[in-house]
Amino acid sequence: MINNVKLLTIVALFWLAAPAQGELDHRQTSYAQLESMAVFYDIYHVERSILYPENDFVFLTFSQKFGANIYLDRMELHLDGQPVELHRYNSDEILLLMNSAVQEVYATLVTPGNHTLEAKLFGVGLVNKQYIKGSASFKKGPGTLFLRVDIEGGELEFQQWN
Repeated sequence: MINNVKLLTIVALFWLAAPAQGELDHRQTSYAQLESMAVFYDIYHVERSILYPENDFVFLTFSQKFGANIYLDRMELHLDGQPVELHRYNSDEILLLMNSAVQEVYATLVTPGNHTLEAKLFGVGLVNKQYIKGSASFKKGPGTLFLRVDIEGGELEFQQWN
């Protein structure tokens, strides 16, 4: 909406600046082109910084420490009580994770402040449980935040670093 208003304003200014005869000389045309390109460049960068603020990213990775005897089915993630991701594991992913691979599970933009991430991991081999559940509270400050979920012993452990 703001971009459309700026564009219409620019077009109106160029129209008003044109001589009454309807002809522009070469210098005026070149100057108008340069000015409009500069405005479009600024609009592009402002829009990009709003849509993709690099400092607000949170990345979540997952690994299963070697020796974990859980055959994974799926992982459910909730951020601040809202479901954000459901990942179902195929046999190739399961084999990789059983051999200490690290998987990127989720990446999102998060506003600065306090947040809670909950994970539920469903699989075969859990002792007297349908799933393992764990949560982590974190404070999102400036910069990208990395979270890692590990299965160790039958529990989910969260680690964070910037």
